[in-house]
Amino acid sequence: MHNPIGSIIYGSLPPGPTYNLQNDPFLILREPNIFRKCELLTKHLNTHSAKELQAYYSHMIGNLFEINLCAINDRLAVGEYMGLVNLLSPKGPVFQLVEKLTTQMTVPRVLLPLTKLPTALVEQLVQSNASHYLLHKLSLDNNYLQLNPIEYFLFHLIGHLVEPWVAEIKMDINNWPTVVYFTLFDRYLAHFLDCNEPSTVQTTILQSLGSRFHPCGRPVGKGHHCLLKKDSLLNGSNLSMNSNSSLLLNSSSRTMTLMNVLSELWFANPKPGENQQLQRAMCMLVKKLHSCGYFESNTPPLLRRRLYKFIRLALTTWPLDSSFRLPLEVWLAFIQPWRYASGEVASGVYGDLHNPDRYIMFIDQHLLFYTHFLLIALERISVLDLSLAPNVVLISRICKVFSQEGLMDVLLGREAIGDLLQHSKVEFEHPGFTFETVYSDYWRAKARDLIRSLRNGQVRVEARIEVLERSLREKGWWPKFWESLQGITTPNPVSDFRTLEKLRMSINKLAQIFRVEIPDINVSVEAEMMDVSLDSNTSRSPRKQLFDSRYLGMPEKQPPRSNEIECLLPPLERWSIQLNTRFGRQIKQLYRRRNTDWGAYLIMAILRYIILPPASYVEIHKERAFLSPRKHNEIQLPARFYLRPLAKRKVMYLMIVVLLVSYMIGMKLVLMLALIFVTCKVVIERVYLTIYPDIDDNSFRS
Repeated sequence: MHNPIGSIIYGSLPPGPTYNLQNDPFLILREPNIFRKCELLTKHLNTHSAKELQAYYSHMIGNLFEINLCAINDRLAVGEYMGLVNLLSPKGPVFQLVEKLTTQMTVPRVLLPLTKLPTALVEQLVQSNASHYLLHKLSLDNNYLQLNPIEYFLFHLIGHLVEPWVAEIKMDINNWPTVVYFTLFDRYLAHFLDCNEPSTVQTTILQSLGSRFHPCGRPVGKGHHCLLKKDSLLNGSNLSMNSNSSLLLNSSSRTMTLMNVLSELWFANPKPGENQQLQRAMCMLVKKLHSCGYFESNTPPLLRRRLYKFIRLALTTWPLDSSFRLPLEVWLAFIQPWRYASGEVASGVYGDLHNPDRYIMFIDQHLLFYTHFLLIALERISVLDLSLAPNVVLISRICKVFSQEGLMDVLLGREAIGDLLQHSKVEFEHPGFTFETVYSDYWRAKARDLIRSLRNGQVRVEARIEVLERSLREKGWWPKFWESLQGITTPNPVSDFRTLEKLRMSINKLAQIFRVEIPDINVSVEAEMMDVSLDSNTSRSPRKQLFDSRYLGMPEKQPPRSNEIECLLPPLERWSIQLNTRFGRQIKQLYRRRNTDWGAYLIMAILRYIILPPASYVEIHKERAFLSPRKHNEIQLPARFYLRPLAKRKVMYLMIVVLLVSYMIGMKLVLMLALIFVTCKVVIERVYLTIYPDIDDNSFRS
């Protein structure tokens, strides 16, 4: 819902406030400084009544959610982070206004244009193929959704993660920053899903998502009745309440509203591709639902089908192996309700299936989530290099979950019930779907192949550890000291030892899960050690290719190097520009005369490390239009000052050593030795050029 504008329908609007920065919300919302905007808007909301604020409610919500809430974190922008969290949290002034408008307005209808919804959802609405929840809120002209203030707010909050520009945000999945959106999402989950009333949560989710076209859904169990028929709940857009009503603010209504919006925006039409933020939020949602007793309810068929489609699409179409752990964690969290039954468990701690009878209903309703998704995940992982730590983590996570005591026995027993398995196939898959059971000969053979790949990966890791330890033993103390001075990190085998432990665990548990023997392999550690290269992090394996990653562009534009002191680069660049501006003409003349004039040659030899010779570079410009041709511009650069080599660590260490020696033996002696060294070097190079006059001297190139 990018740049949502929406409008509110009322009988009459109050007169607008005085137009200045303190009173006009439109001026406040145009404030470019986010911290200042939050400060002014908080003051404005606290000093005006809900009746005065209702005229621009939709514009305010749309403007606030135009901010990239997934990019503002508490590390780099503390003020903006705190301002947005305090403004938009459930206890903040914005949501307090939402609740006031919900309880005080007689006709709480906010119009959300269909253009702000995902394209697939709009197509379903146009074709009248959407769920009853949305069809019931469609306006007469089929251009808007008529929502109450809470729904309007949630459509923006939940829809923020399905925006195309949010999917482009990539982060380190092992070190998530604390961003505004997930702080808010966690607080709103706690606000809308009341874990103190699990029966309310279960019944509400069950009845609000029970059917696709009928408001009450099909009966799913004896004793369950449609809550939408009761007077205590709201039915679609037929909302009529007086100023004292608070039906939308009770626990069951909040839960129903949240789950409806989540189901429509996240699960109904999932998009293939990589959306790290959505998967992270989905993992938080699954854990929260399980901790609130979601597994004890009879899950509605529509929600089951949508969740199945969402997780299957993520597991099968996720493009990058490096972040594949995100959809994997969503799936593993969903199939373990017992892990979060008493609240969320700390990372790395697994709850066991102590009471299988308690979760039989959940397992029966989601049988293919366990069996079919297990085979999909293993097939995806089998093509990876299983000697690398990130890939080994994936298989070890799966093995830890499915090796829990009693889980595979329960799955084998439920799979043996033909009617139950057939019902799951019909409910979740297309008519021509074929499925091999977990303990079929086909998948047992696949398991043996995967174990064999794990064994090969184990041998490669053992060889890597052996070669690394041998190199550390053979390396003397002086190379280690010199590398530490240059900032070169010494390789540490600790991570390889962890990878080796996970590989051994995965091999044993995978054999236990599929009840197969561990096959032998014909590869030895000694043979693998022959292929391990110490000069590069890339192994000489047929699976890998070596690329030349040298920087071939303009030296002034190259990124900071690991052997450079980064804080020195900006001032050295400024000084280089100033020197070129003042002495550029003289440098060109000296460079042209260096082969004929001894004085010019001596000066150029002394300045050789801070002078770049003339060169030509090609700049490639790519136009913004799709498939537009690239433009090549050749740039001719003369001889010029280039002070960046002075930022190298070894130069700084050398300067420190020279200063210490000068202090110890005297500055005059050091300068005399340096002058003798430079003079001898210049004479030797000059004699060499006299003997070989056809050779151009570019020896001072850095």
